[in-house]
Amino acid sequence: MFTIPTLPKILLIVLVIAAVWWWHRRSQIKNKREQAELERNPRSRAKGKAAKPVEDMAQCKLCGAYVPAIGARNCGRDKCPF
Repeated sequence: MFTIPTLPKILLIVLVIAAVWWWHRRSQIKNKREQAELERNPRSRAKGKAAKPVEDMAQCKLCGAYVPAIGARNCGRDKCPF
């Protein structure tokens, strides 16, 4: 009916439990570090990604399309002011 597990099976079960515990513990430590970093520096949420610069836009009087105010190119229509 019920057989006693062999030594290799017991060791395998212990190894699997230890690996799961280790992975769970590492994720807890990582989450605590991230939380502490957010508390120290709330701007670090972007994780180092540089934000794109804000650019002023101007509306084309001919077609109504918005184009960059500085360095704008022709919108493709005749008599385009850009």
